[in-house]
Amino acid sequence: MKKEHYQILMTEYLNGDIQPEQEAELKAYLEQNEMGKNELFELKVLNDQLEQVQVPEPSAQMSANFYSMLEAHKQDQKNSDSLGAMLKNWWTHLNYRRFAYNLSYSIAGILVGALGMYYFSQSPHRPQGKENENVGSLAVIQKKLNKMEEDQKRLISSLLEKKSASERLRAVNLTSNISVVDNKITKALLKILNSDPNVNVRLTTVETLAQFAARPEVRTGLIKSIAKQESPLVQIALIDVMIELQEKSSVKALKNLLKKQDLNEAVKGKVEQGIQVLL
Repeated sequence: MKKEHYQILMTEYLNGDIQPEQEAELKAYLEQNEMGKNELFELKVLNDQLEQVQVPEPSAQMSANFYSMLEAHKQDQKNSDSLGAMLKNWWTHLNYRRFAYNLSYSIAGILVGALGMYYFSQSPHRPQGKENENVGSLAVIQKKLNKMEEDQKRLISSLLEKKSASERLRAVNLTSNISVVDNKITKALLKILNSDPNVNVRLTTVETLAQFAARPEVRTGLIKSIAKQESPLVQIALIDVMIELQEKSSVKALKNLLKKQDLNEAVKGKVEQGIQVLL
């Protein structure tokens, strides 16, 4: 069994959602794996610290601001059909159980940020001792989250160099759960996109890089990759990303792709659609 499988079981165990046979499997694994015990302990500490952070009743002003932002967000969602389609496509390709494991870290990070903002904005109305206690707890949790993410980055860098396609695919999937990527990771992903012999790895890399398209080097890399791809599936995936991003600067690359004599008919139709949308 892969380590990732047991990480999911750990999360289910801590959440009280684990089935009896899975709990027995996890315990058997932990008896033979000291690192697994340490990881479960760290997750338990993190969960306990999150539970100990007191969430105060929001003020009337805070509630009003929150619901205003919520309504604005809902309106943005209604006006963003293309983004919704992109997220739907991304969700379809995700493994739900792996996503559930990684989501626990994302939720923890969001909670830390939200509580931190609340405590600082409301500090004049709170006893100083209690405020310091809660801010200190938040700082400890944030430090642990940062360490987890740095560990994950190191793991990704290592996996991207593996000979096994399944390990490289795992690395690409893990990358999509990092809040902030660095140049080293984006360069590695672009290298994978342009040179990996496995089509599935390249397809997943397109989806992952699309999530970091706010970075100029990622957009440029995706556009340049259009000319380097031979697989119709990867070509279509890149064109879809260009359409979703409304990347008008990709039109030249799409027109050049259209000139290929042996271009797949399905790809040709998608290119023509993309050019029409982007012009």
